[in-house]
Amino acid sequence: MQSIMEIDLAERWINQYRLLLNGLEFERDDKKLVSISLLHVSLEHNSGVVTLVKAGVHGSAFALLRPQRDAFLRGIWMFRCASAHQLMNFMDGKNMPGIKTLLEQVEKTDGYRHGKLSSMMAAIKDILNDHTHGGLYQSASRDKGDRISSGYEPKQLDWLIRQSMMLSFLACLEVCHIFNDARVSRDLTHEFDKIIRQTG
Repeated sequence: MQSIMEIDLAERWINQYRLLLNGLEFERDDKKLVSISLLHVSLEHNSGVVTLVKAGVHGSAFALLRPQRDAFLRGIWMFRCASAHQLMNFMDGKNMPGIKTLLEQVEKTDGYRHGKLSSMMAAIKDILNDHTHGGLYQSASRDKGDRISSGYEPKQLDWLIRQSMMLSFLACLEVCHIFNDARVSRDLTHEFDKIIRQTG
């Protein structure tokens, strides 16, 4: 079972970024509002992952990682890449470009040109799809020989929490970018580094 210490560290990170991001103010415009709202959804999914792991609802926790990723990428793309026409289309309920296109365009912007984001996304793509749509991993994890039961190995839960924490950290940095607040970005980075070092 997932160690209480690691759950506590994940919860501590959530509390830290909520504290540091709470009360930030920005000049209201549609692009910032939509971007921050999408990033907020991504952060809420991070909190949901940790809550569900703690409750032992592992399949649902894994299923949240893909929407966490999608909301994160959409939030970044909307602020950094979307045209006024694309923003209006989204606000009119039309779909954004696909994840591949979003990622390609985001990685042409400052801070993402190194390509590490697409490498990270490629490494987890198949797992995200499987866990969200009820694939082999979700099925196999329930086969306990003489019974069907939910439950993942501690190392699998460790992986999930680390992935979710990393996405939440990147989402927090993007919120700071939108708010143009370098001080909060530095504080978040310091807190994240301190916490992630304790997860082993």
